[in-house]
Amino acid sequence: MKKLLALAFVTLVVAGCSESGDIANTRESGAVANFSSCEELNREYNGGVALPGAQNVGSLPLAEWTEDQAIYEANSDLDEDRDGIACELLQITSDQSPSQLPEPEWALESSPSNVDLCKVPDGRPQNLQGYPRGAEVDGQIVAGGVGFPFTPGIFPIKGEARLVAAMVSFEDTHEFVENPADFLGPQTEKITEWSRFWSQGQFTYEWEIVDTWIRIPMNSFDTTDKGEYLAEMILENFPTSISFDGIDGTFIYWAPGLQDPINSGHDFAIRVGSNENAFTVGEKRPGLLWAPSKWHFEDSGRLKFAIKQEYTWSYWIHELLHEQGLNLHAPGNGWATGLGQNQYPVPSGRSNKYSAAIPAWELFVLGWLRDEQVHCVTSKDLKSGVSVGLTPLEIEGGDRKILVLNLEEEDEVLVVESRRPVGYTEWDEDESGLLVYKVDPSLVTQDDHSPNDCGNDPTYPKWAYYLFADEVEIDPGLWCAGADFEIALLKEGESITFGGAVISLKQSGTALDLVTVRRG
Repeated sequence: MKKLLALAFVTLVVAGCSESGDIANTRESGAVANFSSCEELNREYNGGVALPGAQNVGSLPLAEWTEDQAIYEANSDLDEDRDGIACELLQITSDQSPSQLPEPEWALESSPSNVDLCKVPDGRPQNLQGYPRGAEVDGQIVAGGVGFPFTPGIFPIKGEARLVAAMVSFEDTHEFVENPADFLGPQTEKITEWSRFWSQGQFTYEWEIVDTWIRIPMNSFDTTDKGEYLAEMILENFPTSISFDGIDGTFIYWAPGLQDPINSGHDFAIRVGSNENAFTVGEKRPGLLWAPSKWHFEDSGRLKFAIKQEYTWSYWIHELLHEQGLNLHAPGNGWATGLGQNQYPVPSGRSNKYSAAIPAWELFVLGWLRDEQVHCVTSKDLKSGVSVGLTPLEIEGGDRKILVLNLEEEDEVLVVESRRPVGYTEWDEDESGLLVYKVDPSLVTQDDHSPNDCGNDPTYPKWAYYLFADEVEIDPGLWCAGADFEIALLKEGESITFGGAVISLKQSGTALDLVTVRRG
């Protein structure tokens, strides 16, 4: 089927069909009609044409089709799901409006291949395996592992991470709340709720909040460029009531109004210490001590400080995930498709676009998806074609959350995930569908923050890149999608061809996308 089911939702189809004079005359002359599109075929065969005895791969009621082997074979290229029926249409009775159509329902099929075949091994050189993101090996800063087994960073990925949150001011900055808990409480609660949702209850960030300001007795413009010096001053002024026993990390939020240091280029970012390389001041051992740069406390063009402050929880999650070992920043670095790519809403026209999702592949390697939620497909499975119903990432639970296509003849893995503008994703109502991307498990280094990096540009090494529908003409300008990420959304009736496989979104409902994969 090509862009067929979208038509079915706006067209009343009467079961049965009739022949037009032209087609009847064509048959009488012995010629077999060849149609250029499903729209054209359905004008003559309004339920489609099929091989004798064909069975639909889905469970929704279809209009009655015409069985004609010759016509089907002449138009088999229009049968994208390869079920022996070309251009089938949903059956809609005269008293049933399109808005009353049932949600897509397919019988849950077993994953065609064992999930272990889609746990693609870490493809980094042997001397780099076992090192987490950011490790320095032989003078090289390495990317985190993209394959299996995943190498966690300094924070755990199962159970809980125990964290302290504190607010720090200088003499020339503004203490905007009397009790830091009034701001940090709601922010850290969102972080904890996020971790429970996206890990499906397998992991939580647990917080202790320092409820008094930690005041540094100097002006911010007098600070040095040594993060350790600032970290020491912060810890020296920590209240003695805070116990650091068992703490994995301490996160700092600066009071607004930071001034550029006069005698250094310090930007106030701090990252010192860990459980393995302790940073201590007396008896105080904060685990990793982290603070954001000044950029997060000022306007940046259309992105205002007030928005950055509101979404502090999102930026902190981004940094926490880095410390757990994820590379983030892909696919589509800077795009509004997840907090790995952009932690703040992206200005777009009259609204902002934002998502707090992380890609399904990263959920998979973290172990936050259950094995049974993975639909694993290999090259041999494409002989007969594959179909699956994917639950959007933004919707809790679901039998299948990811389709992984491991093509042995390709160095990269294809990943398919379903997305919706609900819950943790703030998109326009019509921005839904599939995101399809290729994953490189052999990535050695990743370019996160180059000034000219425009999102999906393969010039800059990333662990994943979005693929676009066959109908989309690839233009380097597309790398800069940002808030216009919908260019990468695969819509109902569209397909992506890669590595000899064709991935199609057959039908899209409120809480389910019906996906087919076949040989190209």
